[in-house]
Amino acid sequence: LARPAAWKGKSLAPAIAGKGSVAAPAFAELISAPEWDHTGKSMISADGKWHLFLRDGRYELYDLAADPGEKNNLWDAKPDVGAPMKAALEEWNDALGDP
Repeated sequence: LARPAAWKGKSLAPAIAGKGSVAAPAFAELISAPEWDHTGKSMISADGKWHLFLRDGRYELYDLAADPGEKNNLWDAKPDVGAPMKAALEEWNDALGDP
């Protein structure tokens, strides 16, 4: 089936068929819930090593290989990693039309 033009993303059919896929960052939008009174945006780097999280106007950056529990925020310590991820997250957010 042809996908509607408004749909964003890429097909996972090749990966499901065992043909691999091209690495790409993963983006998510988090909405508030009774258990979590926040909204946020999130991005996992294409290599799966880094997680950038924007919550309540504050950025957090985690090294998923060294810190899978996301306890050590490296935002201030790793601007070389955080800055390009922040730009990509903002570009994705702008494409959504969100403020």
